Amino acid sequence: MKLRFLLILVILLGCVNVTPCVAQDDIVSVDISFTPPIPKYKQLEFGESYIYKVTVQNHELVLHIGDPMDPLIWDAEFTGNIIIDTKVSWHREGFSQIGDQIFHFNNELDSNRFSHTKALPETGQLSAVGFTYTVNKNYNTRGVEISDWLTFTIDVAVSLEGIKNDRLYVSPTIAETHETYYILTDEKTSYIDNLYTLLNTDKLLAQSRILQIENAVGASIGVNFNSFNTILTSMNSSLKLGNYVSAVDAYANYEPIWKDEIIDGLVQAIGDSSSAYLGVIANITSESFDTEIALNQTIQNQQNQISNMESTNRILSFTAVLMGLILAVVAFMIYKKRI
Repeated sequence: MKLRFLLILVILLGCVNVTPCVAQDDIVSVDISFTPPIPKYKQLEFGESYIYKVTVQNHELVLHIGDPMDPLIWDAEFTGNIIIDTKVSWHREGFSQIGDQIFHFNNELDSNRFSHTKALPETGQLSAVGFTYTVNKNYNTRGVEISDWLTFTIDVAVSLEGIKNDRLYVSPTIAETHETYYILTDEKTSYIDNLYTLLNTDKLLAQSRILQIENAVGASIGVNFNSFNTILTSMNSSLKLGNYVSAVDAYANYEPIWKDEIIDGLVQAIGDSSSAYLGVIANITSESFDTEIALNQTIQNQQNQISNMESTNRILSFTAVLMGLILAVVAFMIYKKRI
């Protein structure tokens, strides 16, 4: 016993003097795995039941009952057990915009904790704890919007159990893992499908109006839709695979910078011909209302199919934006003529 104690002491003294040796990842590891149905793209289907297990693997930790378990606390003796603490929690996750700033939020809605005591596996062996989870939370949960992600997170921490002065002692964490899964409902998938549809509609409408302007003024205003096309292609590919998380990530990258290019293009193409430009305004804006009404009706119809869907500020009618841009250019041209 004394010889083994001295050997362990030598090993422990070789460690960093703040963190116990057993905190190294290559000594003990913990993993989360599912049995079928296995969540695809980390997506959980509402109403589905999932079986998962938390597995601790001992790679090279050698401790016996009664051995000191912490280099800084010599009188804490190992009981031979590990403690597996598992926290499951539900979160509302997404982005909010305040002015020009976009902020990410991740708010915990609810949580449960489970603690299991297991014997430390022999070197090279495993110890596991099983769980069953039926997805019973959806986007009708209080405080959750259809534009948010409702997530299910599993946090696992593994510690050593000891006895110090006849009381239970728990070591610092020696292994941990964290996994987040995204909850899908029919309403959520319909919402994401509609994001793609409306974004594509926005592009087609923009191209149509730009073509009308170019024909009216007899010049090209050169608007670049490459980034727009890249996002649409990425969203389409992800939706075909059923990867809604990736589709939303692609959509989050959408920045309508091409709308700013219209002003520059119009100023360059029209020059000082503000009177001719006013004629273009009269023709295009008078035709814009029917298109805008039709687009808004399409959006409303799609929203009515989704329970509690909030209208997204990122999908704007190009016609409404165009009218604002036109007025800005006219003001610029009048100002320029007066100088």
